Amino acid sequence: MRTAIFNDEINDKLYAVSKSLGFKAARGKTMCADDFYEGQGRLDGAMCDYTEEEKMDFLDLAYKRGVRNIEMESLAFGAFTSTIKVKAACVAVTFLNRLEGDSVKSSPETLSEYESRVTQLVLEFVRKDFEVRLGWN
Repeated sequence: MRTAIFNDEINDKLYAVSKSLGFKAARGKTMCADDFYEGQGRLDGAMCDYTEEEKMDFLDLAYKRGVRNIEMESLAFGAFTSTIKVKAACVAVTFLNRLEGDSVKSSPETLSEYESRVTQLVLEFVRKDFEVRLGWN
């Protein structure tokens, strides 16, 4: 077993950059699940062994514990970077508020715009970090 810990300083800087770009952003915990449907408390998959009320209890508890994102990949990335002692952060695009529903209903154009924000955010973060490290600011 490996721990997966992301760096608070990088998180703070990424959050500041997101705000400077005018993006709506939230800081919080990412819950990593082993699948897209049951593991994330969805009701719209092929199999479901819980009720709407149980799903909402699960999501409410996760929210109260600071979870603002649910996905499947960051745990492996965080474990890898923690093990090799490289500072890292998780940046995610949230397509919907799970407290309001399970299905993505945004248009392909809107989803594409959301996805491009991640690239803009990370590139701006790296640019600012290089400027500081090189004394260009």
